[in-house]
Amino acid sequence: MINRRSWLTYGALTLCLVAFFLLTIPTGDDWGRIAYVEQIKSGHTSLIERLNLFYVGTNGRVLGNSLHLLASFSFVLNAIARSLVIVGIVWCIFRIAQLKAMPLLAVLTLLVLVPSVAILSQAIVWSAGFYNYTVPVLLVLALYVILRDSSSRWSSLAVFLLAIAACLFVETVTVGLLLTSLAILVVLITKRMLTLPYIALAIGAIAGTLLMFASPAYRNIAAGTDAYREVPAVGEGFVNSLISRIADNLPSLVQYVALDLSVFYLAVATGIIVFARSSRASFWLGVLGGSAAALFLLSQVRFRLLEGRAEVLVAAAILALFVTFIVSACTVVLRSDDPVHRTAAPWLAASAAIIAPFAVVTPFGARNFYASAVFMIVAITIVSASRLNTVSWTTQRITAVTVGWCMAAAPLVGVLGVNKIVDLQNRATATAAYQSGAEEITLKAYPFPLLAQNGNSGKKFLHSLQALECRDGACVPMRDVNVSFE
Repeated sequence: MINRRSWLTYGALTLCLVAFFLLTIPTGDDWGRIAYVEQIKSGHTSLIERLNLFYVGTNGRVLGNSLHLLASFSFVLNAIARSLVIVGIVWCIFRIAQLKAMPLLAVLTLLVLVPSVAILSQAIVWSAGFYNYTVPVLLVLALYVILRDSSSRWSSLAVFLLAIAACLFVETVTVGLLLTSLAILVVLITKRMLTLPYIALAIGAIAGTLLMFASPAYRNIAAGTDAYREVPAVGEGFVNSLISRIADNLPSLVQYVALDLSVFYLAVATGIIVFARSSRASFWLGVLGGSAAALFLLSQVRFRLLEGRAEVLVAAAILALFVTFIVSACTVVLRSDDPVHRTAAPWLAASAAIIAPFAVVTPFGARNFYASAVFMIVAITIVSASRLNTVSWTTQRITAVTVGWCMAAAPLVGVLGVNKIVDLQNRATATAAYQSGAEEITLKAYPFPLLAQNGNSGKKFLHSLQALECRDGACVPMRDVNVSFE
């Protein structure tokens, strides 16, 4: 149960997050969705028609596309919805790890928001990324909480519906949930411990997977006719094609997974070493710390300046180091004297397993690895919870945590605020210029483009300006305009 003080704390956190998300700006695909909203409002198309076009021509992310389009109707409601999702993720992590130290709520929230700057930009600040990559993480965590803790007669129905929903956002989560649910089913049948909620999990995952991959868009991808996404073609030369794709993907995969998150891995390794050290894992503690430190040092080296085979070989070595980090972390928690710590191992393993498809699939970005980062946060919270729950949270300690959190959050809020001011100015300038008949519109580039995904793309921004002429369900711009940033 959540007591009154906890409700107030979560309520205050929600308000802070609403303010945070109100500072974000629409960029990239967000502008396209806002343009679709205007078409829907004007009666040129309907919500169902637009979502059907996404399903037939783009992907099977039924709920990801639906929620993003619905959120584009109101910027304020969008901020509230995203705040509730983050609060839900934080609450689930507290529940899974049985963490009771409420002063750490803000610290955990900051970790959930900023595993890395690139993930913050693509999976949190960017609305399109948020609804496809962050929401399913909440659903997966909620599934775990219900399966472990709920004894309600309605839990099986809830698991079934959540399993379907979780499969309708991003393909890697869909496949991962399907394989996990089937593996659990096999284990429980073997041990004669099968219960209805786990049957519901498997059936829901199967149903959700079938619904997602029934989208005709995936047939185009498999046939190699999709202009944006690629997988190795099955048939003659498949092995060579697969090896070539892995070699092409490996440098980017290593950059996103092993190097961009190196500071985060240092924090994870430090937490495991401090809270889960055991005399039975002395060697692996050293390997864990050494591999995390090595990843951090390598993140300062611009290995992408290399070319050809040298770049691939260095990337493979870094990937091997990352695998060493994961294996050593799992080994340390499994050899811990506290049996609770061992429950962190599956989360660590899942964080690595969910990235495997990106060795052969393109394109991908930092947003694809948000689930992996959150699973690691779950693991380190499990490992540290028992010790943190025994800490006496005096006024001085609470003040120190609060001040530290504010010092970490202030630069982030400042950067978002500067981009927000520029965005408001750009929109006013662009609207006035477009209405006056200008054919060339020059806007100010966002000062912090790292937190504005595709923000300085004139083509994307143009979607928010163009007056459209719509006939027979097709809408085209009434006149050509060029938008540029400088």
